Amino acid sequence: MEAQTKKRESNFELLRIVAMLMIVANHYADTVACGSYRSDDLLLNRIINSLYVPLGGGQTGVAVFFMLSGYFLVCSSAKKQKALNLIATTICYAWLSCIIYAAAKLSGFYSFPGVHGIDVLATFIIPISSGNFWFITTYLLLYFISPLLNSFVKGLTKRRFLCCLLFCYVFWYILALAYRGVFGYYNLQRAVFFYLWGAWLRLHGNSAKRRRGPLAASLLCWLLSGAATYFRYSADGRDAGGMQEMLLVGMQGAVLSPLWAYSLFSLFRGITLHDVPAVNRIASATFGIYLLHTCQGLSGIFYNRFPGVFWQYRSEFYPLISALTILAYYAFCCVVELARQKIFEKAAISAGKLLHKNEK
Repeated sequence: MEAQTKKRESNFELLRIVAMLMIVANHYADTVACGSYRSDDLLLNRIINSLYVPLGGGQTGVAVFFMLSGYFLVCSSAKKQKALNLIATTICYAWLSCIIYAAAKLSGFYSFPGVHGIDVLATFIIPISSGNFWFITTYLLLYFISPLLNSFVKGLTKRRFLCCLLFCYVFWYILALAYRGVFGYYNLQRAVFFYLWGAWLRLHGNSAKRRRGPLAASLLCWLLSGAATYFRYSADGRDAGGMQEMLLVGMQGAVLSPLWAYSLFSLFRGITLHDVPAVNRIASATFGIYLLHTCQGLSGIFYNRFPGVFWQYRSEFYPLISALTILAYYAFCCVVELARQKIFEKAAISAGKLLHKNEK
């Protein structure tokens, strides 16, 4: 979810949009799966919700962003201004989240059950390291160590790089996934693995432009991950538990999610799409969309109070309503972020002119 630079490859920008849409759908569907499943549910609704993939969809979307970072950063360098822009964006939405939280709670509109005031205060004071925006903490750590990673992998032969990638997959990704409740650095380990995979594709990957294979693989991973999600939950919405849940979660996280991310990456890498300003502009908002739709203030109200995801799930029109809701929420967050960018750009220009005038 990097900030936009002057020159972009619109096929990868389109991939950013798709990955972000998967994450939004994942959070929407996860709310339904955790609080709405009942034994008398409409079968089609449960199947549709499973295809939004509460576990695999979000993991896959995040994996794609880390792969994109590795793919582009391995042949460039980390820039201080980009990091500062990401930090400024995070602070902006952290403070907005606190304002929404306080206003909703004081007015009695929503009480935010399960959210503690101390966590909201931590988000306000230390948004980068409070843990409430885990992605920005992980991404910035990855961004800061990327020069070291790039220097290391560029000094490896193709064979040794592949061995390093396999080692990271087994010991830094799979085992950490199995014990993520114990491994405090799981998110960073996951980020490093997918970053290295993206770097591998840039330095040693096959550049042949194939579409049918990656498209078929993406659809297959989507369907299998949806099936795993369907059988992961019992009729009343509880986790299946035991060996069944462990196998399903393991299959999604360790196998299907990485394969899905790779097949999506390969699919869009093979698309010939020249510079499309509209696509690039929307893609530039993905980082803000992520922060806005995961901040405690807005996400709590949206997913649990408006527009009534629980009521939607009971409707026979859920397949259509859910798709429209996800797209509408994505569009709303996109508009807000693009407006924020515009305001900040104008403020930066005005500040620059004022500084230049004072220097004279």
